[in-house]
Amino acid sequence: MLQKILAARIFASESAIECGRLAMRVGGGKAYNKALTIERFLRDAYAGQVMAPGVDVLNIWLGKTLTDQPIP
Repeated sequence: MLQKILAARIFASESAIECGRLAMRVGGGKAYNKALTIERFLRDAYAGQVMAPGVDVLNIWLGKTLTDQPIP
């Protein structure tokens, strides 16, 4: 069960960034306007990559759970 939770969090974080990048490309220069929320969504998606535990740590934990190693 923990493996599914970790994998879901990693997938959601990476998907949010990809969706934000695509939205910025579709929106063009206007997407960078503070009056719109697109740039804030992308900024928040990037923040999710580094907020504890970050995606790098989640990837390590996922690998450990898949190989039956303890997570500290």
